Amino acid sequence: MVTVSLQEKNGIYQAVLNYKDKDGKRKQKWVSTKLKVRGNKKQALAKAEELKTDFEKQLNMEFFKQFPTNKNNNVLFVDFINDWLETVKQTIEPSTYTSYNQLISGRITKYFSENPIRLIDIEPINIQNYYNVLFSEGLSGNTVIHHHALIRKSLDYAYKMNLIPSNPADKIQRPKK
Repeated sequence: MVTVSLQEKNGIYQAVLNYKDKDGKRKQKWVSTKLKVRGNKKQALAKAEELKTDFEKQLNMEFFKQFPTNKNNNVLFVDFINDWLETVKQTIEPSTYTSYNQLISGRITKYFSENPIRLIDIEPINIQNYYNVLFSEGLSGNTVIHHHALIRKSLDYAYKMNLIPSNPADKIQRPKK
């Protein structure tokens, strides 16, 4: 998660971007708004939010540069979802990260390691088969809904980053409670 605050330096507003790097270390980046302090606070706040949004996009793009966007993409879904989790770690609450990590490092990694499929090749039937296995193991509908939400969110991100042509999880009916 990236936060932003304003600081004054040499009579100019500076946007201070606070974030955690991929190793979880706290970092700061100072960026000038190029606005003088006197009479420009509202504009500086708006500019700081804009800089924050741009910086978050930049962080996400750095992660996804490692994945080619053509049909020769050999990234496995299991590898993608683990890498995706590390990328979104800085944009989500620690409790959410812990929950996602438990789901991914548990059943998701186990299932998709035993049934490897490339990210580019994943289809709704692959995801539905995974849900069927979860139900057959006696998991509640509510738990399967959590798995669905996580998988859908990760694939939505892959879609938005042009790694896949559509989100296959959108074509699956949400499991019932």
